[in-house]
Amino acid sequence: SFLAVLAALGVAAGVPAWFSSPPPTRFESSLEYVFPYQPDRRIQTLSLGASWGKSYLDRRLELYLGMTATHAWGSLTQPPGAGFLNGTSQDDAASGLGPAFTARVTPLRAGDLEFSLDGSAGVILYDGRFPAGGDIYNFMFRAGPRFGLALDQRTSLFLKYQWMHVSNGQGLGPWNPSYEGEGPVAGLNWGF
Repeated sequence: SFLAVLAALGVAAGVPAWFSSPPPTRFESSLEYVFPYQPDRRIQTLSLGASWGKSYLDRRLELYLGMTATHAWGSLTQPPGAGFLNGTSQDDAASGLGPAFTARVTPLRAGDLEFSLDGSAGVILYDGRFPAGGDIYNFMFRAGPRFGLALDQRTSLFLKYQWMHVSNGQGLGPWNPSYEGEGPVAGLNWGF
């Protein structure tokens, strides 16, 4: 395979040993809370995540595929003339589930501590149209810094602070009531 050829070339050229070993499989679970910061979109979000992935380049690059279960609640206000809500505010809540892809780059590791940057994209299918005037699905984008603490060679705890954007991707207008927020994430990551 392509990786085997690169590994053979790396050994022959004296590249560090981590490049010649297969990437370990990793599992990650997380709990996140996102609070709103837009005055007309007061939607809070609580999510649970579980993902499996591979790490490459001595865990400097990690790629994950998993599932996100989420519950969001709050109110959305559309400006006058904006269609569905037409200048009114509506309380709304929904639960959803969907796949998510995460990429992580770790530029700094010192002893048991590491600093990473995460970015993820997913599709959530909700139990109803959400937010008010929207659709039964939304795209969820998240990004932010992550701090990890290794407990042993395989297991680490992490804290992250992330920004989140949710919308149905159908353009700008009242049929795509997007919202954004930010908040903390805590989780556990281990290899096997």
